[in-house]
Amino acid sequence: MYIFRLVSSLLLAVYFTNPAYSVDVFPALDQNSNQQKMVIYSSLDVNFVQNIIKEFQQTMPNIEIEYHDLQTFDIYDKVVTESDNQQVTADFVFSSAMDLQVKLANDGYARNLPVSIAANLPTFSKWRQMVFGLTNEPAVLVYNKDWFKDKTVPKTHDEITEFLMQNSQEIFGRVATYDIERSGLGLFFLAQDQKYNNNVWPLVSAMGQAGVRLYTNSSAILQRVADGKFIMGYNILGSYAETYAKTNPGIGIIMPEDYTIITSRIGLVPRYAAQPLLGESFLRFLASEKGQSLFVEHINTLPLNVANKSTKFQYVHIGPGLVVYQDQLKRQKLIRKWNSSLEQHQ
Repeated sequence: MYIFRLVSSLLLAVYFTNPAYSVDVFPALDQNSNQQKMVIYSSLDVNFVQNIIKEFQQTMPNIEIEYHDLQTFDIYDKVVTESDNQQVTADFVFSSAMDLQVKLANDGYARNLPVSIAANLPTFSKWRQMVFGLTNEPAVLVYNKDWFKDKTVPKTHDEITEFLMQNSQEIFGRVATYDIERSGLGLFFLAQDQKYNNNVWPLVSAMGQAGVRLYTNSSAILQRVADGKFIMGYNILGSYAETYAKTNPGIGIIMPEDYTIITSRIGLVPRYAAQPLLGESFLRFLASEKGQSLFVEHINTLPLNVANKSTKFQYVHIGPGLVVYQDQLKRQKLIRKWNSSLEQHQ
């Protein structure tokens, strides 16, 4: 099993023993005022969010921000462990694993926030005034343009399955996706595929036949598709793919034509936050028109009004239904089905 964990670090970085964990400090802009510190746990690579943080600090120049870049499962575990031990935890939590964020709220680890905090967001993007979907991000197929220059790129999920089966020997070991046992987002995407695709298991089996490589993040896959080591990456976050393609023109991006899952990074303020008002202020900023424009500019998310116009987009609605596969029995059953489907041809 191939696992690569990317540690991004800009500004002042402090590394821990876990290679998937980095902390970046953004000093307060006003060093002479009454300074406060806000702690953020996030699965978004710091190089994607640094400009947004700097814009926020322009509105609150006395705030120092400590940004913890973590895997989605680690964010969940850290908030739960710290809260259960009555320790202070992050002031704001931002994760692409929608199900884990909803579970935190459902289990009492998130604060109830004012109704006005995200009034402009669609109803399906918030739940109980505790969790808020702040982005629209498609799950896409990425491919190496040079390899496909004389070939037809699959544009639907069934076409992906057919392509993998017909070319499995030629492309063996050159296809990648998330490791669902170690990536909360990967497990989440599989659950959504199972909801919208009656042929999802033949697709997983075809990936196994093609010797799929499994990773815990998008960046590792995108790097290998760009340099030609891999020819395809499945269910990659479109925001990462669009950003990477700007400096790596050899990467092509497809939003599947039969259905495209639209996921959202969810923000919440933990119940045991040391500075909950700061966390609330940051969430309010991200949900504002200014914050939304910054997401589009710096993270390449889909604008809310544009995304709503496409009928192929399948939006993931925020609510208790997302936590189904956090039940350990159901989760393990899904993982066993995944592994058995992959191993049929290995």
